[in-house]
Amino acid sequence: MNIEQVLGHHLLDHSFGTLFSLGGLQMNLTKHLVMMWLVGAFCVLALGYAAHGRGSFALVLRGGVEAIALYIRDELVDPLLGHDGHRYLHYFLSLFFFILFCNLAGMLPLDAIPGNPGVSGTVTGNVSVTAGLALCTLGLIVVGGVRAQGLVGFAKHFIPLPAGLPLPVVLFVAPLLLVIELIGLVVKIFALTIRLFANMIAGHIVILGFFALIFIIGKSGLALTGPFALFMVTFVNCLELLVALLQAFIFTLLTAVFVGGVLHQH
Repeated sequence: MNIEQVLGHHLLDHSFGTLFSLGGLQMNLTKHLVMMWLVGAFCVLALGYAAHGRGSFALVLRGGVEAIALYIRDELVDPLLGHDGHRYLHYFLSLFFFILFCNLAGMLPLDAIPGNPGVSGTVTGNVSVTAGLALCTLGLIVVGGVRAQGLVGFAKHFIPLPAGLPLPVVLFVAPLLLVIELIGLVVKIFALTIRLFANMIAGHIVILGFFALIFIIGKSGLALTGPFALFMVTFVNCLELLVALLQAFIFTLLTAVFVGGVLHQH
C-alpha cells in the first residue's frame, strides 16, 4: 500500500482539463471545483425544499434549518453587528451552510462507488478554497465598513488617533498605526484561512493513517490490529462530524467578529 498515493488521491486537488485561458492565467476544471458546484447546488435545493417543501420530512427539515438560522441571527449576528445585522444575515447564513455542507461532503465515501469520476474530496481541506472564503470576509469588511462609516470614516478606522495631538506626533505615529492595523487585517484573513484548512485536513490524515495501520502492521500477523484500527477510524469519523459543524460555526463567528469591528467606530 502506497500511503503517499492514497493521501494524494484523497486530499489533493486534481485537474480534469482546461476550461479557458485568460492571458497567462489558466482556469482548470478540478475535482474540488466540481465538488463546490455540487455542494452549492445541494445547498440551493435542500434549503429551498426546507423553505417551500410539503410533507413531514420537509417540516422536520424546516424546523432544523429555522433553529440554526435563528441561533445565528440572535446569538451571532445581532449581538456583534447590532442594528446593521439584518443587512448581512443572508451572507452569514449562506457562509455557514456552505462550509458545513462542504465539510460533510468531504466525509462521504464516494470513491467506493463504481464509476465515480473522482470528484470526491474535502473542499475545505484545500487552502485555496479557504483563502477564497477568507477573501470574501475581507471584501465584506471593506464594503461593510465603507457603507457604515463612509470612505473617510473607514480610513480613519486604520489610524485611531485621539483628538488634540500635536502635529509632529501625528505625523510620526499615524504611519506606524496604519502599518500595524493593515498587518492586523492580513493576520485575521490568514488566521481564517489556516484554521479551517488545517482542522479539516488533519482529521482526514488521521483517518487515513489508521486505515494504513491495518495494512502496515497487519503483515506482522497481529490479530487485534484490524479491529483496533477500524474502531479508531469509526471514532475519528464520529469526531469529524462534530468538527465539521464546529468549524463552520467558528468561521462564521470570526467573520461576524471581524465585520462587526468595522461597522461601528466604538
